[in-house]
Amino acid sequence: NAAQEPYKTTLADCGYDDEGLTEAEATLTALERARTARDAATAAGVSATAARNTDYSALVVWMESFDRIAKVALRKRPDLLARL
Repeated sequence: NAAQEPYKTTLADCGYDDEGLTEAEATLTALERARTARDAATAAGVSATAARNTDYSALVVWMESFDRIAKVALRKRPDLLARL
């Protein structure tokens, strides 16, 4: 809309000719693309963090179970149990 009247005349009075308007529009388009890319990267980061947290929680549960089993299995070998 900036290239249409009455905006074109008003912007021309402020120093924006047709070339300046084209350049400003290209800059705005580039900024919008950068914002979209940033938002996508942020969403991917949040998703990756959630997946990591889920996997870590599963690992903690497995390690607790492993420790209980190891304590029973190695009760006669405290030297090996200490290495865990």
